[in-house]
Amino acid sequence: KEVFVSLSPKGLYHTIAASAVALLAMIIFNPFHLTNLTHTFEISVSKHAESWRQVNEWKPAFDFMDPTTTTPNPVGEEEWFGVMCVLTLASFIIWLVAYFLKSRLNSGKKGLKASATPESDDIYSWPKINLALIVISFLTIYMAIRSRRFIAIAGSAACPILAVLIVQAWEMISAKIRFSQTGRLTTWSIPAIGRYIVYGTVTLAVFGFSVFWGLKYKRVYLNPWPPDPTYNSVFMRMTASHLKPIEVCQFIKMNKLSGRVFNYWTEGGAVALGQEPDPETGEIPLKLFMDGRAQAAYNHDKFRHWQTIFFGGPVAQQVKLQGKKLTQANFREIAQWLEEELEKRDVWVVLMPVSQENETFMKALKTSESWKTAYLDDIQHMLVNIKTSQGEMLITQILQGQAIFPSDYSKDLTTFSVITENTVTDRYSDLYRLAKEAFDLEPSQTAAVMLIQLRGSPAVHNDIVHYLNDFAEKKDTYKNEAGYLQRLGTSIVCARFLANQKSEEQQKYTTLAQQFKQESKAIERRQVW
Repeated sequence: KEVFVSLSPKGLYHTIAASAVALLAMIIFNPFHLTNLTHTFEISVSKHAESWRQVNEWKPAFDFMDPTTTTPNPVGEEEWFGVMCVLTLASFIIWLVAYFLKSRLNSGKKGLKASATPESDDIYSWPKINLALIVISFLTIYMAIRSRRFIAIAGSAACPILAVLIVQAWEMISAKIRFSQTGRLTTWSIPAIGRYIVYGTVTLAVFGFSVFWGLKYKRVYLNPWPPDPTYNSVFMRMTASHLKPIEVCQFIKMNKLSGRVFNYWTEGGAVALGQEPDPETGEIPLKLFMDGRAQAAYNHDKFRHWQTIFFGGPVAQQVKLQGKKLTQANFREIAQWLEEELEKRDVWVVLMPVSQENETFMKALKTSESWKTAYLDDIQHMLVNIKTSQGEMLITQILQGQAIFPSDYSKDLTTFSVITENTVTDRYSDLYRLAKEAFDLEPSQTAAVMLIQLRGSPAVHNDIVHYLNDFAEKKDTYKNEAGYLQRLGTSIVCARFLANQKSEEQQKYTTLAQQFKQESKAIERRQVW
């Protein structure tokens, strides 16, 4: 009790009771019972831990580079977390050194007792070690080092303890110095002018940081948002939910799709939430292959099987082990294997983010004669197996204009893709109209690429030039509107298209594309908190 902060028997009973109630509530109210506790150990120390931690947010804090790409890992502020780790370690070492100065003072207790005279109300009392708080703070730091998703928790838990360690170390060191000088165990008090300087400095620092981060908050979360003209609320920006399958889920509901879908696993929860569950059973009509609760709701075999399918199966694995690049013949082999695997599991729908278009799974599946686009927008791409009755019927409904879409924009993009992918030659005359309508509704990169696919038409060249001229003329106006980054990305696509045309202005458009690209990168950096 003299060394450590300890609980009274009453406090201990209350702690045990609160823990028991919390545990019981977790078992009763959590559908997966103890997994709130066990899944942390599952990804930390289980035999499958390394496999589970392949997802970005579970990777180590100081894994600065994603080994599967050439880009930095996008999750977590590892640089500032590293600064906090260094400060915490240094402060703890200094605190330990300062704490054990007490043993030197106690070597001659006469000095301590002599200093404790009745009139000495300011005698410094050596702090007790709060072992619980120290262990919790260091444990959360360790958790964050192992998995970067805990960085925010580590900051909240460790920074207050860091402040306490710094204050106590200062007090203990100053008390030792004062004892050596005066024979009395008192801390060094800062003179009045020094206190005013400290107060003023702290006040200015708080004010400065408040203004700095306040302005940054305004720029990132309140100003017109460059990435998206529609889904740009503060919630959407903070959670990147504008990239979730919002409109495609409306398409699923409106067209009453049911069965089983192979989905991107971290988006499974959003796909489920966007559907209309059965009022009696609670089951969703289009059932998921897997979702983001992998460690809790699915066993490791299911997760590994999802990975095997997504990464292209044995053919892709063999080519990768040989250190070669996948050829078109390899993609066709992979597509055949994927068709068999998905068919065995009654999967007739595939839903993936557009950001995954260049992954092996999507590139292979798009070479298949059986899997065709049934929905497309700037965020999501849905394919269906047209060998199934549901897939065939949906494609027919799209061609006949009977399918229901959340917007004319997605309807035009999807119909364009269905006509081209299924070689509906008698509808080729509609392609320019569909691409132009989509481009006029929303001048996105997706619509621009479709328009450019019809480059043989003189009207396409004129449309692209007109768009770039309009963008150049109204650039300052567009900068102050939501979705400017989308327009800028479209301008890059259009400028590169014109730069590849043999003309006197080829160099002009090449330079323009480079300028737009640099501006786009600068905006992306500024829009990240």
